[in-house]
Amino acid sequence: PGGCDADRDNRGRVLRGAPHVRSQSKSNNYRNSGSSVDLLGFQFGDGWYSMPEPSQSGQSILVVEDDAPTRAFITSALQQAGYNVTAATGKTEVMALVRFHPFDLVMTDVIMPEIDGTEVIQAVKKYRRAVPVIAMSGGGSVMTSEFSLNLAKAVGAGVVLNKPFRTEELLASVEKALGSDEYQNAIVQAL
Repeated sequence: PGGCDADRDNRGRVLRGAPHVRSQSKSNNYRNSGSSVDLLGFQFGDGWYSMPEPSQSGQSILVVEDDAPTRAFITSALQQAGYNVTAATGKTEVMALVRFHPFDLVMTDVIMPEIDGTEVIQAVKKYRRAVPVIAMSGGGSVMTSEFSLNLAKAVGAGVVLNKPFRTEELLASVEKALGSDEYQNAIVQAL
């Protein structure tokens, strides 16, 4: 749906006049033949930006998770549920996304090597005050899961999710965060 074959990139995505942010690998290397990527992760080539087709719900979610299998699980589950998902891991990329892209929800791991989840939450609350945040944690070598999730709540996460979790728990948390009074009041005020 949407556009002819000439309007698609080499992966079949519809080309639009808006940026698409790709997930960044831990090495910060971007590879895509025939196009280039700037420091913020915008993929472009031949004057077009590539962007996945919008989801049916139209709601967009930023997923900040350093563990690749967990990130893939979350991204896949949310996309299958009809959400637009952008996944990120690097500090520069995450901070640029939070500051310059309007997401409906941000999900972040609390304990990560390159960026701390509390930094992500504080940035969301600074630049996108009304955007709900889900904090996720399975604990670590320094903090227990309970302590890290309590810390995340203290700095502004509205919903917390203990890892590992099932798809049903993930989707229930997303619905809870997007249906929160704070989020719904912000939507009404924006109208």
